Amino acid sequence: MMRKALMLGCLSLAVTTGGWAQQAPAAGGGGNTGGGNAGGGTGGGGTTGNPGGGGTNGGGFGTIGGQQGGRNQQDPFGQQQNPFGQMERPIYLSGEVRLANGEIPPEPVRIERICNGQNRPEGYTDLKGRFNFQVGGNNSAALTDASYSGFGQSGNGMNGAGNFGGMGGAGTSFDGSLDLSGCELRASLAGFRSDQIMLTRRRSMDNPDVGVIVLHPLAGFQGEIVSATTLTAPKKAKANYDKGVRELRKSEPKFDKAAQYLEAAVAEHPKFASAWTWLAEARLRLDDQEGAEEALTKAIEADPAYIRPYEPLVQIALRKEDWPRVAELADATLRMYPGHTQIRYYKAVAAYRLGQIEVAEATAREIAAGSDAKAFPHAYQMMGVIYAQKGSFPQAADSFRTYLEMSPQAPSAEQIRKQLNEWEALGVIKPAETAEAK
Repeated sequence: MMRKALMLGCLSLAVTTGGWAQQAPAAGGGGNTGGGNAGGGTGGGGTTGNPGGGGTNGGGFGTIGGQQGGRNQQDPFGQQQNPFGQMERPIYLSGEVRLANGEIPPEPVRIERICNGQNRPEGYTDLKGRFNFQVGGNNSAALTDASYSGFGQSGNGMNGAGNFGGMGGAGTSFDGSLDLSGCELRASLAGFRSDQIMLTRRRSMDNPDVGVIVLHPLAGFQGEIVSATTLTAPKKAKANYDKGVRELRKSEPKFDKAAQYLEAAVAEHPKFASAWTWLAEARLRLDDQEGAEEALTKAIEADPAYIRPYEPLVQIALRKEDWPRVAELADATLRMYPGHTQIRYYKAVAAYRLGQIEVAEATAREIAAGSDAKAFPHAYQMMGVIYAQKGSFPQAADSFRTYLEMSPQAPSAEQIRKQLNEWEALGVIKPAETAEAK
């Protein structure tokens, strides 16, 4: 009887991850021009379920499709969910980004908001390194990379009651303030480590200035932050490139207009890697994933050392469930940028889906041992699933308990707690109090 119960428990965990390969969001219905949300997953764990709400959120690379639609999550461990809700009164944040030597960054820097392990891109810096955005706004110009939420919210879950998912974000109170406790801002630029600015409760009338975020160079980074092809671009191509990038960084960009400028730039200079990369962003916002994939591929062909196009190309491969391609691109990225934890997480996801369980486990363990492990609680969830499938229930319990400590409000939390209680009742793991005392 106990063996049967254990097998059912493992099967439950396996079913949870089994829907992983079916996560690419289908085109949704409606949505704003070039910027609707990629659809959520099929909800509730049933065979039909309700269509999931809100998929890939704001940000240059990533808002594809409309408000509804999509299938199950590409990532059964929920790293990509985005629960950030809309606010009745807009809350704005502003500040600056500087390199450690005081210089303005050489490329636009993405500003990210991380709340309880959930990562959301909010916007880019301007030419002077400044940023200003509405928290959770729909007009963010940020690239939605693999670090981020999206790909749906409610898929087939553990025991049919919700997927291994993320956890809630900030909420608006009755007085119109926004509780950002547990949230931080950071800047994202390949080759650099960002300082963090911790956030607290904010009100619409508060001073939006949060100060300066400092970027420190990373040891071991071997990619290029600025493509050499930008330096060799003819004057006319550079002029169109500048116009296209400026348009994309507006609070209400016209994506078709930006795409026209950038297409003119690459027509004049076909090896213009940065222009191809920004063109991919414009095309994604226009719901042209194939065109975006083509542009990103051309960017890498033009300058393989330019790091920026790799991340969104990995993202597209994830949506297409092209796991060998995800693994290939992840490895290429990590060779240049070994400190890119999000890409390492995607490598683990791809390895799991390809049946390379040992690689997935080892990669998840690397993430858990890293300096930014707190931003990737789902690495512990992944390890828990793998250990459970191997029958190593004490190790699985340790991993799940760590995950619950880091993400106590995750959609999957109750089901994981239920599973742990069942294992305790069967005697295959020690109760939490006993385990902690030991």
